[in-house]
Amino acid sequence: MRRGVLLLALALAGCALGPQQRPSPALYDFGTPAAPNSPKLSGSLAVARVTAPEWLESPTLQYRLAYQDPLRYHGYGESRWVSSPAQLLTERLRQAAQSAGRTVRDTEGVRTDYVLRVELEEFSQVFDSPQASRGVARARATLVREGRVLVAQKNFTAEKPAPGADAAGGARALAAAADQLVAEILAWASQAAAR
Repeated sequence: MRRGVLLLALALAGCALGPQQRPSPALYDFGTPAAPNSPKLSGSLAVARVTAPEWLESPTLQYRLAYQDPLRYHGYGESRWVSSPAQLLTERLRQAAQSAGRTVRDTEGVRTDYVLRVELEEFSQVFDSPQASRGVARARATLVREGRVLVAQKNFTAEKPAPGADAAGGARALAAAADQLVAEILAWASQAAAR
């Protein structure tokens, strides 16, 4: 009898010490879009899918320690974007462009006056010290007229301070930087199309 009780106690203790379930990663997106304040576009505009280098095509929330090794990227293990930054930026651009005038969701099989192409080059939380970080978004925008005629091209950079030195603070700063990038790109595209 004692042996049975002892075996039962060991089995129960083994269950308690067994593999622990890992918590689900925290998932982030850019939040609810702000009230549109985009200038009206002249002509119709298609917003192409935002492209990015391979390392930005994953949902990993990236950061770099500029004070320690500015050339090295890191990824948060327990925090992720709901999709890649390029996909999130594509949706944000399309939402804002639709509120600005005659736009279509994408370029596939549709004739428009202009096509806006954006290449995301940087999208990470940069730590200048262990306590201070900022969200940095950098992209190149190209406006093309029907028939693949280059209208204009410009580089954009947006930086926003992070409210905390963690993944949640980085996600908030990057979402704000993305919104600034979207507003600046659409304002530029509107001006370039009006020339």
